[in-house]
Amino acid sequence: MASPGNPQISENKQIPSLREVPGGPNHGKKAGHLANKPAVPSVTNTGRRPRPLPGPEQQVSAIPPEASPDTEIIIALMGVTGAGKSYFIREVSGNSQVKEEGTREIQSYSFEYGGARITLVDTPGFNDTNRSDTEVLREIADWASESYRNGRLLSGIIYLHPITHTRMEGSALKNLKVFQKLCGQEFLGNVFLTTTQWSNVDPAEGGIRENSLRGWDFWGGLIDEGATLQRFRGTRESGMELIRRLMQKDQKPLDIQDQIVNKHMTLLETAAGKFINEELIAQEERHKEEIEFLERERQEAINERDNEIREILAAEQARFQKNLERVSAEKKSLVELHAAEVKRRKGGKMREGMGRPQLVTS
Repeated sequence: MASPGNPQISENKQIPSLREVPGGPNHGKKAGHLANKPAVPSVTNTGRRPRPLPGPEQQVSAIPPEASPDTEIIIALMGVTGAGKSYFIREVSGNSQVKEEGTREIQSYSFEYGGARITLVDTPGFNDTNRSDTEVLREIADWASESYRNGRLLSGIIYLHPITHTRMEGSALKNLKVFQKLCGQEFLGNVFLTTTQWSNVDPAEGGIRENSLRGWDFWGGLIDEGATLQRFRGTRESGMELIRRLMQKDQKPLDIQDQIVNKHMTLLETAAGKFINEELIAQEERHKEEIEFLERERQEAINERDNEIREILAAEQARFQKNLERVSAEKKSLVELHAAEVKRRKGGKMREGMGRPQLVTS
């Protein structure tokens, strides 16, 4: 498998409209038509297609769709850390070797079902306390790009969110926004926004929370663009129902795959990379303002000989300074990745030019 501080976001801030996203290789083909690896052509816009809000649990046949022997159905599991991605994969695949929640790197787990090979991809969340958002984005982008170049397209994404959460915190909203940028509009018809941990909540209360997720402050924009609201009840059959529905979807590229592979963008130039960079810049500015304010308060405490307040303010100042250094380092890392990729591409073009035959004149 190729490897390629969260700013707080207001709960009342609306999810922005998703821009038009092009299709990609094998757009419109069913899963069973990927026996031969396709070329990666340029893509075109297809336009917005608003759709009505679906019910959370539309029943489908328990019989898997007919699939050719060489079919691979690739489904990615995404969401914040602790949403239940690893549990879903372990329960559905029956693989006891699936790592516990808190995935540090992308892992794929495959099993046979209905004549097809089902591959579930476990991804790290963007709220990982041990890794920066830039590191997580780079790993997902590297994996997605390599899969795309090899003609392996996703049949869908199951985005998990615990119904036990009484409110969607800033880290979850940021994760969701990065997810939007990764997917793009055209892929959203293959996205299941799936609530988990229903056994830990009163059904009536869970229903109220689920309805709140339909709002425009949270999932409403994604649902309007084609994503559907689903439930995972914690059982294999509940998970397999979602997989059966995704098996019937046309395989499509993600927006970030098209941007990196077809449009030759660097990570920083992609929609997801730009969003993270903008968030880092804003967070850096907030930390600077906080440090300046605390310094003024500390100086005032010194003048008033209030040693207790002075020490408290100094400790807070040190904490914000540490956060500032972390954010600045992450922003610098993203810019350096961009510069290194641009340099690598220029070097490749120069070597290609040197390898061409020279015109000989007398």
